[in-house]
Amino acid sequence: MHPPRRKTAPLQELSIEHEDIMVSLEEGFHKAALFLKTISLKEEYGKTWWDS
Repeated sequence: MHPPRRKTAPLQELSIEHEDIMVSLEEGFHKAALFLKTISLKEEYGKTWWDS
């Protein structure tokens, strides 16, 4: 069984939920966006071993 292939196209849409009443909407969204940038995959993957 082959592992699932990751799509190479960038995400077109992303939803962020912010429910913390102690943080403003602007600050919560900004922090979420900064965090997501750190974990986003930027490089396309090469040829897989099972396709060679």
